[in-house]
Amino acid sequence: MTYRFLPIAPVTILLVCAVVLAACDGGGSSDDGQPQTVGEVITTNSAFTQAADGFDRAGTRAELSDPDAGPFTVFVPSDDAFAEINAPVLFGAGNESLLAEVMEYHVVEDRFPVEGTPQTVFIDSREGTDIRLTRTDAGVFVNSVEVELVADTRNGLVYRLDTVQLRVLTLAQRLDVTPDLSRLNEIVDGTGLSATLDQPGPFTLLAPTDAALSAFTDDVAAKEPVFEELLLYHLLPEDLLDVELTDSRTVTTEEPDGGTVTFSRSGSTVSVNSIPLASTDHIAENGVLHRIETPLTSGLSIAEILSLRTDLATTSSLVSGSSSVLPPLSDESRSLTFFAPDASAYDDVDVPALEADASLTNELLSYHVLDSGSFSSNDLRTGSPTRTTAEGTTVRVDASGSTLQINRATVTGADVRAANGVVHLLDGVLLETTRGTERIQLTSRYRLFETALDRVGLAPTLASGTYTIFAPPNEAFLNALDADGSGAVEEGEYPSDAALEDILLYHVVPGTIPAGNIDDGDTATTLEGRSLTFDVAANGTITINPGDEASVVSPRDLDVENGVVHEVDVLLTP
Repeated sequence: MTYRFLPIAPVTILLVCAVVLAACDGGGSSDDGQPQTVGEVITTNSAFTQAADGFDRAGTRAELSDPDAGPFTVFVPSDDAFAEINAPVLFGAGNESLLAEVMEYHVVEDRFPVEGTPQTVFIDSREGTDIRLTRTDAGVFVNSVEVELVADTRNGLVYRLDTVQLRVLTLAQRLDVTPDLSRLNEIVDGTGLSATLDQPGPFTLLAPTDAALSAFTDDVAAKEPVFEELLLYHLLPEDLLDVELTDSRTVTTEEPDGGTVTFSRSGSTVSVNSIPLASTDHIAENGVLHRIETPLTSGLSIAEILSLRTDLATTSSLVSGSSSVLPPLSDESRSLTFFAPDASAYDDVDVPALEADASLTNELLSYHVLDSGSFSSNDLRTGSPTRTTAEGTTVRVDASGSTLQINRATVTGADVRAANGVVHLLDGVLLETTRGTERIQLTSRYRLFETALDRVGLAPTLASGTYTIFAPPNEAFLNALDADGSGAVEEGEYPSDAALEDILLYHVVPGTIPAGNIDDGDTATTLEGRSLTFDVAANGTITINPGDEASVVSPRDLDVENGVVHEVDVLLTP
């Protein structure tokens, strides 16, 4: 039996041990009236059913039950401990030798009362790898996990341990048996990096949890090179325990381009690239694993990040087809800020119509790029209220409330770091650079309005000049024209082209009229020739033609390049 003590003040271990043993529970009796053995305690304790099975499969339980064998000290993982890992994998066919190693790591071939341990001591397990015992005022710990004495038996000591010790496994094997790292494990397997994580190392693996990777595509094969680059950025070529992660320490990763990560400390919290480590020091045979709840994407370009995230799939597809935006978002030498519409942002956007117009797509996406630098959400909150985009015009930044808004869109996910900047997710597409008719064309709820404009040839007319358009949604058209309730305006239900043109022109006023410039009782002459009358209530609600259609204006102030669009809930008729 080998003991390796860290330097401490002298203690009299034997005296302490004798006092502790005198106080220990004898562990009950065997059928012959003699004190139970270690194996019998494990077998009969209802908290150790999984461990009993494990020792049995490992071929160890019989020896632990032999009163003439030993003595032993066994740190027994409870059933609660096994519930925290993917035990069926560890106990599965083909893993017998691995299970035996794990179980034998919990066995010491000596009677070692841990209560008498000096402050820190290393002892050899039966498997051969050392166990770190630490005694503090808070208790006694095995590899930082507290232990509790269960029984002092005729052939040894039994302690309860509420975490299965997996340090005899490689990092790849640890991923196999760790439930909340299953997505990471799938990606590791899919990229062939499991072989790397089985190598001697040593390594530090910064392991994103399943929750952290929930937005990433399941199709690892289709994105294998990008996923491999991502994972290698999470792998460090040395084993760094929590205590070694000092403030401002920078470490080069295994990522091919030599990317680095930087650690920081604030009290007991350790962060990497400003992302807190959720838990640390999960020791493996070839290194150490630290959990993180946000993936480290700083090794990828913005375009690569978009390609991996399912919630940005539509934006990624549009960027991939953009000749003006894809190159800078792929260039890791740039410093950019990209406002990326998330999946919900396209709920009311006619994506096929956008995809069909390459020029419009380029212009629109360029409006989502700040090419003057990489601006964090804090930079945006504390900086200028307007920012010039790559398209040439500005976006408004509103940080006055609890949320951060870009024009009318809310930032739903901030500060996704990239090698060439930062990504902020938005719940809306920024359509302010489109012309009024383009905005109508791209907005799904205005599809019937667009159809009507095309029917009478007004779209080209309204594309030039400056206008305020009062846009009726699909429902307003159906309420007015769908006589048979079919859910569509059929050919025979449209008025004559001349009448339809008058109706549509009655929704357009020359010039730009923001909602804030409309006062109660105001009128505005439309392109049809007649006027709209406005009623403004005390609460600010604007109604058009209050004595007639009584159409409410909401939402309002949808800015476009050549004016403004306000939505009305009724099809206005002159």
